[in-house]
Amino acid sequence: MDINITDLFTSIDPARYSASQAELGPGAGTITWARAVDHTTRDRLLTNDQIDAWRAFIKTSGGWSVSEINAMHAVELQALFLQWVAADMRETGLDANSTPEDWAKYETDASAGLVPGNIFRTDDGQVFYNLF
Repeated sequence: MDINITDLFTSIDPARYSASQAELGPGAGTITWARAVDHTTRDRLLTNDQIDAWRAFIKTSGGWSVSEINAMHAVELQALFLQWVAADMRETGLDANSTPEDWAKYETDASAGLVPGNIFRTDDGQVFYNLF
């Protein structure tokens, strides 16, 4: 499933939602999680169908058991999606100011397996996150 993240991609500072202890101190996880929950409480990112697809996607990550994922509330799933997108943005170096050269480098790096390859941009400038 492809999720249109154009508005999110062009409006956030991904470091607010995905940052290391070196950047924010020992509470980095708590800080970024609280920010993500706050954001997604105000701005829903995923539809119900997309939440179901997101659950299936994170099951493949191995980070949580099936029972843990099934117990997650919609806001938690939305916040986790925000953090995941933000982390991929940071790792790939992509953001709202990315140039065509940045996108070309990203596509090369993603094809080589050097960075996550879930983000893509269409010819009309829309940005999507691919779950499968």
